[in-house]
Amino acid sequence: MASPASPASSKAAHRWTVANMPDLTGRAAIVTGANSGIGFYTARALARSGADVTLAVRDKTKGERARELMGPT
Repeated sequence: MASPASPASSKAAHRWTVANMPDLTGRAAIVTGANSGIGFYTARALARSGADVTLAVRDKTKGERARELMGPT
């Protein structure tokens, strides 16, 4: 098994980009930690690809702010 720092795992990481995201219209996604970091960018990418995204956050105010920052989908 490749470790996170091994060439095999870093090579695999370069094969996928947001541009490769399929059309997710009609699909649902729940993203935890969606108010910042990886969770935020994952939720935004899913929404822009057509998914109905639920933002799972601990702080409602931060979640609402994240939704505003995502902009129109």
